[in-house]
Formats: sequence, C-alpha cells, structure tokens
Amino acid sequence: MGLFSSLFGGGLKAALEEGSAIIDIRSAAEYDSGHVPGAHNIPVDRIAISIPRIKGFGKVIICGAGDSRNSQATDLLRRNGITSFIDGGSWDRVYRSWKKT
Repeated sequence: MGLFSSLFGGGLKAALEEGSAIIDIRSAAEYDSGHVPGAHNIPVDRIAISIPRIKGFGKVIICGAGDSRNSQATDLLRRNGITSFIDGGSWDRVYRSWKKT
C-alpha cells in the first residue's frame, strides 16, 4: 500500500509518528482561517527560500486549497531535490484524516 492510500486510509497518525511533517502552502490568512493542528504554514511563494527548513522535516505531506499551488509546490520540491513527499490535496481533506487519528 502506498503512502497516499495509507494516508487517507487511516495512516496519517503513523506517518506523523514516523516524522512526516504537514506543510500547508496556503497564504497566512487562509491558514489562519483553519488548518491541520501542527501543520507548518509555508506559503507556496516562500517554498524556494524555505528549502533548507523543509529538508530538515524528512517526509512531507503537502496540503493547500487543492488548486494549482499544490502543483507549483511539488514542482519546487522536486527541482530542489526533495522527493520524499506526497501531495495530500486540500487541507480540509488532510484535516478530516487527521481527525480520525
């Protein structure tokens, strides 16, 4: 079973216990309106300058608004040598999975 299927099949808790970090790529205002507890808010326009910090997280779960910013973020991660991540889609989808933990 892949990380994505296990993540939304109840495996988010295990992923977090293994050191995965949730990165919410929405703007600060969007993040402040609701987010997954413990998620790091790194807006997509700050991903490039945050690469050293992100590399320190190990595995990463990206969440956002489920729009084109998710693709932008994952592309930036790949271009900067970060390959241990998944695009979790919208933050509320990740939140619903988190609530089940």
